[in-house]
Amino acid sequence: MSENTERRSGLSLIEMVMSIAIIAVVLFISLTVYNIWWKSYNQTSEKSVIERQMTSAMEIIVKELRLAKDVALDYDENDEEMTVFRLQDKRIEYRKDDKVNYLTDQVVDSLTFDFKDTDETVLEVTIENTSKSIVLTSRVKLMNKEPSSGSSMESVVSFKKSEKLFSE
Repeated sequence: MSENTERRSGLSLIEMVMSIAIIAVVLFISLTVYNIWWKSYNQTSEKSVIERQMTSAMEIIVKELRLAKDVALDYDENDEEMTVFRLQDKRIEYRKDDKVNYLTDQVVDSLTFDFKDTDETVLEVTIENTSKSIVLTSRVKLMNKEPSSGSSMESVVSFKKSEKLFSE
């Protein structure tokens, strides 16, 4: 009997199976890490969009309230001169001159207005989204102090616009 000592160069079946298994494991780990990163990116992106909307709304509310007069923590729908901020269908509604604008999408769970001192010159505004754990709070010093009656911790504020703060 003669022995065949000649070997062909190339990959054996076991070497091929092992290399495919290693590639599959590396690919699985890579895709898992990418999937985790993508979910985290989407959640962070969504939260930042909500925060931007809420911050923009807070800036508008504070700007308007700072120079407001006749501030009340209630709303009379028959008074057409009043400007109103309130929570309507999870959106912040801005009603002025019989026009309604929404400052946010349906992302706000809570909007509260609360007088924080005894003479009612500091109004605290809080906007909250509980699902994303976002809470924005700002205190407004009312420059034209003529607060009307109203209970504390309401979700609506109404006021009249000031003509001018300073005379020329």
